[in-house]
Amino acid sequence: MNSYSITGMNCSACSNHIEQTVKRLPGVTSCEVSLITGIMNVTGSVSQEAVIRAVTELGYGITVSDSSGGNIPDYVSRLTPSVKPMLTGFLISLVLLLILMYLATGHLMFGLPAGSFFMDRPDRLAYTELILTSAILLINGRLLIKGYRGLVRMMPTMDTLVAIGVSASYLYSVQKIALLNTLISADMTEQAAKLAHNLYFESAAMLLVIVVFGKILERSARGKTTTALRGLLDITPKNAHRIRAGAHRQEGVNDNPLNAAEDVPAAALKVNDVFIVLPGESIPADAVIIEGSGSINESGLTGESMPRDVTAGDTVTGATVNINGLLKCRALRTGSETVFSKMVETVKVALTSKAPISRTADTISAYFVPAVIVLAILTFCVWYFLLNGTMAVALEYATAVLLVSCPCALGLATPLAITAGAGKALRNGVLFKNAESLEKIGRVKYMVLDKTGTITAGTPKVTSVITVSALSVENVLHLAGILESFSSHPVAKAVAAESGIHNTDTYGLMDEGMNEVMKKLYSATDPGSIMNITEFAEVTSGGVHATINGHRFFIGNQDYIRSKSVISADIGEICNDMSNKGDTTILLATEREILGIISVSDVIRDNAAESVALLYRQGITPIMLTGDNIFSASGIAEKVHIRNLKANCLPEDKAQVIRELRGKGVTAMVGDGINDALPLTEADIGIAVASGSDIAIDAGNVVLVKNTMLNLVKAIRCGRRTLRTIKENLFWALCYNIVGLPLAAGALSSFGLRLTPVFAASCMAASSLIVVGNSLRIFLTDISEKKLTEDARNENEKISAMGEAYFRPHLNVITSDRKEPAPVHKNTVPADPVFSGFMGITPDSPVSHAQKNTEAETPDENMVHYANLIIDGMVCEHCESTVCEILRKHVNIINIVISHRRNAAVAEYRGNFDEATVKRELSLAGYNLVNVFNDSM
Repeated sequence: MNSYSITGMNCSACSNHIEQTVKRLPGVTSCEVSLITGIMNVTGSVSQEAVIRAVTELGYGITVSDSSGGNIPDYVSRLTPSVKPMLTGFLISLVLLLILMYLATGHLMFGLPAGSFFMDRPDRLAYTELILTSAILLINGRLLIKGYRGLVRMMPTMDTLVAIGVSASYLYSVQKIALLNTLISADMTEQAAKLAHNLYFESAAMLLVIVVFGKILERSARGKTTTALRGLLDITPKNAHRIRAGAHRQEGVNDNPLNAAEDVPAAALKVNDVFIVLPGESIPADAVIIEGSGSINESGLTGESMPRDVTAGDTVTGATVNINGLLKCRALRTGSETVFSKMVETVKVALTSKAPISRTADTISAYFVPAVIVLAILTFCVWYFLLNGTMAVALEYATAVLLVSCPCALGLATPLAITAGAGKALRNGVLFKNAESLEKIGRVKYMVLDKTGTITAGTPKVTSVITVSALSVENVLHLAGILESFSSHPVAKAVAAESGIHNTDTYGLMDEGMNEVMKKLYSATDPGSIMNITEFAEVTSGGVHATINGHRFFIGNQDYIRSKSVISADIGEICNDMSNKGDTTILLATEREILGIISVSDVIRDNAAESVALLYRQGITPIMLTGDNIFSASGIAEKVHIRNLKANCLPEDKAQVIRELRGKGVTAMVGDGINDALPLTEADIGIAVASGSDIAIDAGNVVLVKNTMLNLVKAIRCGRRTLRTIKENLFWALCYNIVGLPLAAGALSSFGLRLTPVFAASCMAASSLIVVGNSLRIFLTDISEKKLTEDARNENEKISAMGEAYFRPHLNVITSDRKEPAPVHKNTVPADPVFSGFMGITPDSPVSHAQKNTEAETPDENMVHYANLIIDGMVCEHCESTVCEILRKHVNIINIVISHRRNAAVAEYRGNFDEATVKRELSLAGYNLVNVFNDSM
């Protein structure tokens, strides 16, 4: 694809004519021209010379646009509409027009002195008006020339309508000067004076000045729609401090890293070049830090206001800003291959592309100007020949028709809104690759979500640690971390990371944690000062084992541990329950006993549940398609309130489901992995997460630059606001012309309603400005995280209040694999404390879900009570913890046991149980207190 910069376009007819002309060239596959950015993208085998020649013959300027990333400043200047040359000509024209208006109407309307030089000789007044008007026409002659050039080539534009209207008034007045001379020659001075004051020179001049003024205002306002793109381009790194080949830092006084560096243009950097970034400077290329640390401001690219701390080994992106610290980096990608350059090119293509809805406007615009010219001719003929009007009256009505019509408003309706919408999205970390996706996302009915990497973070984390031995939870995690620190398995890495232990920590002295383990397990009064780890081995798909100071330890899945130790029925049930929820369960053991249970799962992304709630709020049905097992999928789906899911899906299966959904409505797919590439391309809109694979990002129509699901909601809201604005603009443009043209033609003149040419020209300018102003309102749309979080909270309260009834409109969209939660029997009291034996809890155990509350002790006069609670809405241990915190906050809890599997809790407490308060607080958190049975009832 070749890109070209076009100058001289004033309205949609201009861009349409260029587009149609280039499309007719041999070898052109496609051509799209953006009136807003002045960029034309051409694909095909056609030569650049042929394209340049064709556009030049139409009277427009054209240059080849540099896509290498090295000419971005020039592109910035082209994005900023130049109004200075027009403004200079306008100011001169305005001064001449004021003089002209003074001579033509000042003395008649306001009684201002005109001087005997003009009053005694009306021909002098007429010739002075002719000279002044001619000067104004010459100053703005380019507009007239372009208008007639389009007419000659049978490609009329808005300039053509202005040129015909102004020329008609001018030539009519010139013709009247000839008659005026005849009257003066016949000594008919009174008639000549009357004729001199009925010339249309001031109208012709005023029409042209008003049109030029409207164009200046329109260009200035239109330029604001590209503010976001220009802001992106303005952060382009200009220079780099490249380390000279073979240069070494000098020690001592001259120990300055810049001594070994040379300043070069950022575009001159090559892969593997080493460069230095000083505090406050923009990073010139995508790179890896090899020395130093600091904080990076990535707000220009991702919209994230919080800086990111980086150190040696971390990667940084070009065009981000080093806030503090000196960084020494090695270039990974340079020039047009950087993330920033690709981002710029994507935005440029998006702003040049056209949305499907714009095709209707383009079709109307193509026939609009010729139709207006025909209507003006008919208006003149009707008034002059059929209604027996004077030449002046017929000409005035015809001129009004030419000037009131506004193809510009119609042509700007879609591209201005698209530009503003794409800019608003870009500011908020959403990158649209084309205008079609920006329009379509506003019509989305079904949102297909991948689980891993989209709803979840894609990296496993430890979710719970349970001790079933003499060891404490901390002891279990510490010992497990030591064993897993030698493994590269993702689950092992998660355990080691949670414990905070690195394999280098396991050499040398016996630490305090292992001292406790040895004392508790082997009653060793003196475990020794040296930790000696031997016989470490990793069993594929099983686990690891090692000998620590002569004692063998094992950690792994149930099958592996069962072959090394003994797993009781209770422990097996706990593991099975965790596995059924989708957690990966590993056991820590010795040859004689199980020491602890650790569950690992992929954690849900921040704001995932809120984002899903906002999808429901906007009438969009979320659907989860995942290759994971049904238990894992169901657990995640329950946590984020997704009621339509399909598990164990291959990429082909996902694509098939999406094809079926597309038959019901516009379908979008969000994914981040290589296996998401096929379904992303199959969907009406593919949305890729920027942290995902390159293939997924290439396959997506939309890229979420900032890695949060709230950006998905922002993208949808931008799309919907843009689509609504396009419809408003088109409605206004069409209604304006439908009402304005009959008025200008004099259809209602018998009722005293008519438009003069001057007022018609003012209306034309105002019409375009209204479209521009309405498009700029997109930037006022509030899609801040604060606003979205508030909306999500309100929607979650609605979900809590309505329960399953809320989801009925969204059910049965696909054949769902979702497992229904176990029914809650409201009138059933648990016969015995739930979780019996879990975490060492028995009916007589003093240990609670969150350990014994030693701070809850109250005076002896407060009686101890027991209560069984039925609580709906809990789906995991996190829910149990939340419920526990709420109960402890509002009830003087001594011990409590909670089961999300049984939707129940057993509590031992002192004092009163304020059921109303607890029910309200649980409801606000998304849970429903169904019933309370206590011994005080």
